[in-house]
Amino acid sequence: MPTIRMRNRLSKIEPALTSNIAQEVYRKFACLTKKFRPGSTYKPRPKDYWRGYNPNDSTIYTGLVPALRDFLAKYGIGVTIVDERTKPSGVPVKSHIELRPHQVAPVERMTSVGRGTVSLCTGSGKTIMLLEAFARLGVPGIMIVPTQTIYAQFYDSAVSLLDCKVGRIGQGLYDPGFLTIAIAAAMDSPQARKYLKTIDFAYIDEGHHLAAKTWFSMLEQSEIYYRFCGSGTAYRTDGQDIRLFANTGPIIARTTSSELIELGYLAKPNIKMIRVDGIGYGSPAEWALYYKNNVLYNYERSCIARSIIAKCLIEKKKTLVLVAWEEHAEEILSGIPAEIIDKIGFVCSRLGKKTIRETLAAFAAGELDVLFATTLLSEGYDLCSIDCLIRASGMQSPIKVTQETGRVLRIKNPPRLGVEVEVWDFFDDDGGVLTRHSNRRKKTWQREPAFNVQVIDASKQTEFVFTKEEEGEQISLSDFRTEKLAQYNAEIRNRGL
Repeated sequence: MPTIRMRNRLSKIEPALTSNIAQEVYRKFACLTKKFRPGSTYKPRPKDYWRGYNPNDSTIYTGLVPALRDFLAKYGIGVTIVDERTKPSGVPVKSHIELRPHQVAPVERMTSVGRGTVSLCTGSGKTIMLLEAFARLGVPGIMIVPTQTIYAQFYDSAVSLLDCKVGRIGQGLYDPGFLTIAIAAAMDSPQARKYLKTIDFAYIDEGHHLAAKTWFSMLEQSEIYYRFCGSGTAYRTDGQDIRLFANTGPIIARTTSSELIELGYLAKPNIKMIRVDGIGYGSPAEWALYYKNNVLYNYERSCIARSIIAKCLIEKKKTLVLVAWEEHAEEILSGIPAEIIDKIGFVCSRLGKKTIRETLAAFAAGELDVLFATTLLSEGYDLCSIDCLIRASGMQSPIKVTQETGRVLRIKNPPRLGVEVEVWDFFDDDGGVLTRHSNRRKKTWQREPAFNVQVIDASKQTEFVFTKEEEGEQISLSDFRTEKLAQYNAEIRNRGL
């Protein structure tokens, strides 16, 4: 019977597995790190693979030990696991956190197991749970986040809720504390990597990025004992899930949006996908150009987006509009009357930190009714309670769809049952790639039992009404299709798009 000697980073298998079993394990715990187009004649080379098991020295990443045990059991091979790690002793940090009922079990699970992945849906209070787990363990540690916005959010929360020195690494600062908040990009330095050898706790926020090379290397060479990653979407769409769990471990705690909706901690989304005709200009092989032609400069689509925005302004609904590119925001905003433009804000990563904070504060205070945002706000950031989300960006990533939907699910003063919010999207029907993307977004939402998802034929909706610029009269969408769409498509051709 093999013995697995567990260590912080790599675990040793003794005696070495027999050659035929070792070969199966070698294949099982491997994944491609490159994507290849369907029909490609290129054959992956050894360097295109990442391997979680090394048959040469019979080692495996410790986060994969539970999966290895289960895999060997299928071959009738039992294993003995010997934990050779040295558990650090800590002194609990005083915290000012009062956990909600659904947060208690994940925190207790983290502190008892000591490593793994926590799959916590957007709006579950992930930041609070991680800070409480850190406080209970009471050892020096670091929390690594992907963006400047989340960096500021984590730091402010830690300072206000924990009675310990909270340091920072990032934005030109290197000031470690008992708990350090760091931006991932700032950890790729000898000084930061040396610091990782002095601590016993590490948390990677938005852990679905952990399979990426730069993120993976942050923990790969570290002997940290307590290690966690957390995400509302703890999976990958590129087949690298195994790498996601290698440095931390399998999912040890999970909360879903549907569970929290039933408890009254999240709002129930009514998701309406408006079916629009795809223009179909260009080739999807030239994706950026095809996206511009058929999504960004789709006149019908832009007019519907403006119509929903106008409806939300009239009904005083706090609305978030998410776009992939700044250019898309400019296209939609170009058709909005000047007299109401002052009630609409815009944030993107290009703007300074101060401007972003001021704009978000104005949105939270009600000075702005509508906020346009690029991918800056797609994940991780705790926004104020929102009444309506307009996903103008399209795309197909289940991770992005889930994260962006989470922006609108938070409610004021929970628990409150029966709160509902609106989510608007577009079912881009080009009969090809955009249709597939739309179907994938639809299926992503349908995985949550509490989500209400429907596809609407825009031509049959009386609420979408536009103003005819030359006469100043209102026309229905069905009239608009025949009268304006051909004209606008001709303009696109003239632009050379």
